[in-house]
Amino acid sequence: MSSDSKPEFEPGVLYVVLLHRGDNHSWHCALFLPGATINVALTDAEMPEQEAPEQETPEQETSEHETPEHGGLIFHCTNKNAEDRWTYEVTSPRALGLATRLVLGARLADLSLFGALDDVAESVEQVLRAVHVQPHAHRTMFNCRTWMLAGVAALDDVGFITCEDIDALERELITGAMFAAQKYKEDGSHMMITSRRCEDG
Repeated sequence: MSSDSKPEFEPGVLYVVLLHRGDNHSWHCALFLPGATINVALTDAEMPEQEAPEQETPEQETSEHETPEHGGLIFHCTNKNAEDRWTYEVTSPRALGLATRLVLGARLADLSLFGALDDVAESVEQVLRAVHVQPHAHRTMFNCRTWMLAGVAALDDVGFITCEDIDALERELITGAMFAAQKYKEDGSHMMITSRRCEDG
């Protein structure tokens, strides 16, 4: 476990990232694959989704913590759009303000074992795009966290990762984020953990 100011993201490794969105009790949840690029239109939203009780605009300028290792793809579900509907998106770390909003990063599995990273990313994107989204659901029934957990389960189903207990993973992430949130509140730093509930496929 690490609380350094610079995230230690390894290219080709899949992470869950929990991002600050205005309070210390809930976080925007997403999946992050560093170093990957695919031929899809990336969204460029700069704000947390509208489910947040308080919204803060992430830092727009390049911060001292932003490094090349923030390249890659973020897969998430958000309701920040004109229709106020839950929508699956692929976006960039910078668009979501990863450098300044990261509270917790959790390593799930090394996907580089499956071949060329961009080819793997294409396959991962196809799996995640098929994860069910409830466009008009209330956030108590469907939200970025429930989608992310369903995404992990879908990746487990096809063999990209091994994660037999999704509920235990959720508890692990919440516990880690609660500890990490205090550090973030104090000095803007984050924590990196390796999940004990998921491993390489």
